[in-house]
Amino acid sequence: LLPLMDPFGQYYTIELLHRYCRLHFTRDRVHDHCRMFLEVLTSRVLLSAARFVVHLACCVVWDLGGREYATIITAYLMSSLALASGTEATETLLKTIYQLLHTADSPSLFKPYIRKFFLKSYDSPLVADMKLSILQSLLDASTVDEILSELQTYVRWHHRPGLSTFLAKVMSLIVHIAIRYQSASDRIMAGLVNMLDSTCPSLANEAAVAVREIVEHRKRRGDPSNTKKVLTGLSRALESLTTPAARASVVWLLAQTDGLCVCAYTVVDTFRLLVKGWTGEEEMVKQQILVLGMRLWAFHQLNSLRVADRSEPLDAKALKSEQFPPAISSQLLPRLCSIVSYLLSLAMAEDHTAKPRLCSAARILTAMRDSYAELCQGGWERVTATTDEMRSDLQRLARGYLHAHLPRWLTGSSGGESLLVESAAPPPTG
Repeated sequence: LLPLMDPFGQYYTIELLHRYCRLHFTRDRVHDHCRMFLEVLTSRVLLSAARFVVHLACCVVWDLGGREYATIITAYLMSSLALASGTEATETLLKTIYQLLHTADSPSLFKPYIRKFFLKSYDSPLVADMKLSILQSLLDASTVDEILSELQTYVRWHHRPGLSTFLAKVMSLIVHIAIRYQSASDRIMAGLVNMLDSTCPSLANEAAVAVREIVEHRKRRGDPSNTKKVLTGLSRALESLTTPAARASVVWLLAQTDGLCVCAYTVVDTFRLLVKGWTGEEEMVKQQILVLGMRLWAFHQLNSLRVADRSEPLDAKALKSEQFPPAISSQLLPRLCSIVSYLLSLAMAEDHTAKPRLCSAARILTAMRDSYAELCQGGWERVTATTDEMRSDLQRLARGYLHAHLPRWLTGSSGGESLLVESAAPPPTG
């Protein structure tokens, strides 16, 4: 009678019989009566025009029939997916497959059909999202190269509707692969660095976010060699990047990571070259150069005060200077101070009308640089004897933040000079 019922009757009858089989055939699920039920489902009900009935029938057969029926359902679902003519039918089939993928042994059944889940340019946003989720579920050491190669194709679809959301999901999966599979991590990082120079603003922005996530993950793993390799690669890539957004993104990434201690010489040399080419840079790049320069100066200025037998700096979490010898900071500091002074003079000489944000940042940083330098001349004891407010400003500067107001202890007033600066945020790309 089940094939003769209307769709809603079929749905509730299948659900009732499913519960009955689960209750009475727990030891031997493929009982004769249960097998008859499964045969009806696979031969008649799976052909129903009601998608919700087909979805339920697939799940019930998968649950009760074991691997024998699971193979049948897998083949049926994949053939139906290939023949699906409408978006709604495709969405229903993909939802069913996605749910079945989270049961035991199911990924191995669908892996031979992995290419069926590759995206098409005309797929709706929901279908594309579900296919990406299925590809992530099928991801393992045997499929990582094939899936990664396909994802590299998707990032070139610059004219796809809803591009920003789509690229964010693709990049999220790429980052997941880079974090989970070390064999592909370096290859992914090289590709992301090239994407920073893309003419598509959304892609360049997502690439910058992806690079930062991978660097942060490597930093959390406590592997300085990997972090050093990434930062050195970013410094080299800066020479070939041409778009302002890409160059600003790389400079920002160098200033927001542990490059100050794990590859100090490389970052200092990169900073020197950036200052040398100051006049040819766009304003967004110049703002990030200011952030990088002042963070370098603050790090080495404070790290040079640490005596040899002191195990912690002013703020170990912020400065990370327990990883970097104070003697090297003392050697780098004189040359770095002269470069930073020259940088600030260049920024102060910019047109105040055309670039007010850059000039206000230069004024703030010049005042803070002078006050911090005078404070540090008193040695470690004087620095650690300051008020909590001053110590907080020192720590913020060392982490690379620019202030919206001058600190109260510097101006001697309650409010300070209001100078809006937003260079600490990731550079815009659009």
